Amino acid sequence: MTPTALTTARARNIPELLQIHLEELEFLWARRRIAPGSRELTARDYTELNERVEAHIQGLLAVRDALPALLVQRLAEGERDAIFAAACPLLRLNDRALAEIVIQRFATAEGEVLAGLRDALSVAPSSQTLTAMQSQFDSADAPHAVAAAVVLANQRLLKPTAARLGALLRESDPAVAQFAWLAATCADVRDPAALPERPFREALEHESPQVRGAALRAAAWTGQDWTVPAAIEFAQQGDQVALAWLAALGAVDDFPVLHPLILKAPGAEDRCALLSRCGHPAALDQVVGWLEAEDLALAAAAGEAFTRITGADVRGHRKTMPVAPDADDFAKEFAPDVWIPDPAKAQAYLKRYGAIIATGTRWRAGVDVGGECTPEALARVDLEARWDMCARAALARAPTVPPPPIH
Repeated sequence: MTPTALTTARARNIPELLQIHLEELEFLWARRRIAPGSRELTARDYTELNERVEAHIQGLLAVRDALPALLVQRLAEGERDAIFAAACPLLRLNDRALAEIVIQRFATAEGEVLAGLRDALSVAPSSQTLTAMQSQFDSADAPHAVAAAVVLANQRLLKPTAARLGALLRESDPAVAQFAWLAATCADVRDPAALPERPFREALEHESPQVRGAALRAAAWTGQDWTVPAAIEFAQQGDQVALAWLAALGAVDDFPVLHPLILKAPGAEDRCALLSRCGHPAALDQVVGWLEAEDLALAAAAGEAFTRITGADVRGHRKTMPVAPDADDFAKEFAPDVWIPDPAKAQAYLKRYGAIIATGTRWRAGVDVGGECTPEALARVDLEARWDMCARAALARAPTVPPPPIH
């Protein structure tokens, strides 16, 4: 092949390569933004995921001159992660005119587009967007103001004493109030000496579970002494959000209160997830009792919970879940398969390690996470457990890291 032919071939392939980078960036960002709550990924997986996101951004930036024509038109509409994949590389070009295009789109965007732009502005350099985000936070309507607050919070630039932030916490729109609480949490933990009065009780009684959850999260991360008693109070009234936080934050002495509340949770998967999030040795005893349940969903969920608590693989065989007699042909053909646990494997594990488990207070993946929040423990557990550990440390007023980013 001649040099001219080779150059032509490369030029013809560049658009295809850019499209691959865009599609991969979109896919990976979708995984990255929900990763902090993962029960499968570890901190190492999270780091690798970030590295893969960055690699595809760099792949796009390798042809900087081609990006404006390719990406600007994609800012107008689309799903959240596709908007991020277009906006983030544009902001990384460090071009004031292109940054202004993104900012103008942010000011008029709604729904998925606004969320995608918020994500991109949260992780891109802030030098050319800070003034605009501060202006949006100060004077835009509530949905745009809270989106700007999230951007500023993720960039560690949101002031906890800002009057607008206090007003957003009380907004009637649950989506606004939820993200205002998330943003306030990030701002408050950076400057606990200037911690303003927050309307916690009002939020804990809110009809929206997302608002209640965000307020309990804020209470834990800012070290509010009343957090666990409040979680108990609301969990006893049937609040499943409060119950989840009680499972994450409660001390060993709270298990006698927590256990019967978990048994009232609506579904098998929910009950097992709560027990594994608690990780108490007695929670493991409960899970073991369900491994041979006739209810396949309960047995499968119990097997997963046993593994989450101990780290031991107790999978036995795959089985197709039953479907309702009146189910349509599609539901019958695509009924899900689940792993049914092998009780013998569980008993073998307990015979070997049961005495050790009994000496701990909270277990995850075979790691005792009930004590000090050590780097070794944080590295070994999944991300849900990692952030629960960090939230407990913050609640005890011995914080180790800031809260996870807001997405």
